[in-house]
Amino acid sequence: MNNEKFSLKEIIYYVLGVILVSGFVFLYWTRFVNKSQIPPLILQLNFSWGRNGVFVVNSLVFILFLLFLPYRKKLEWRSKGLFSAFILALFAEMFGIPLLIYILSPIFGYFLTINIPFIGSVYLLKQFFPLGWPGVVVGSYMTLIGMILVFIGWVKIHKSNMLVTDGLYKYIRHPQYTGLILIITGWMLHWSNPLTIIMFPILLILYFVLSKKEEKELINEFGEEYLEYKKRTKMYIPFVL
Repeated sequence: MNNEKFSLKEIIYYVLGVILVSGFVFLYWTRFVNKSQIPPLILQLNFSWGRNGVFVVNSLVFILFLLFLPYRKKLEWRSKGLFSAFILALFAEMFGIPLLIYILSPIFGYFLTINIPFIGSVYLLKQFFPLGWPGVVVGSYMTLIGMILVFIGWVKIHKSNMLVTDGLYKYIRHPQYTGLILIITGWMLHWSNPLTIIMFPILLILYFVLSKKEEKELINEFGEEYLEYKKRTKMYIPFVL
């Protein structure tokens, strides 16, 4: 019988993880059932708190998710900051806060907008759906799977002092980085804008660098045991990469 006890901090993290994953599903449930309409909860939040409130709620769901990642060193904190910037830029543009105009208008303001009779000033660098509506649906599921991978990865390793090679780690060496890549790729399919397009490849490269750096540390710590594990287990995608 397992008599393992959970600390208050662990209980809070477990509850928070479930709330964040469930919160994303509740916010965007229409995407998961392939309904091309604004999710009702988003509309309700906008009615109650305005677009700034919707922006804050959506941003918190994903930025708080960074608590489940073991950031300890300078490079890792940079990736945390860049991920947060990606999320803020994504939702700022998604909910009608023209972040890119604020950043570039002192230099390119004249070229960023165009005046159309009876319509007014129109933002030229619009966000878009790269693969149309199917991309929105697929992107939503990718983001959800990514969140689940990050959370389950944390559950598996957060207090282990040994090399973890079972569960998700039996199939991929970096399930949490796989999760993050799925999250940002899912949102790129769901809703793209110029700032996130610029940050997306930078994040991918950064996660690869972090993965290689983490592996060097694990080789130093576990030696031959990790090298054998590395030979039989793929990096990000089971049986592929």
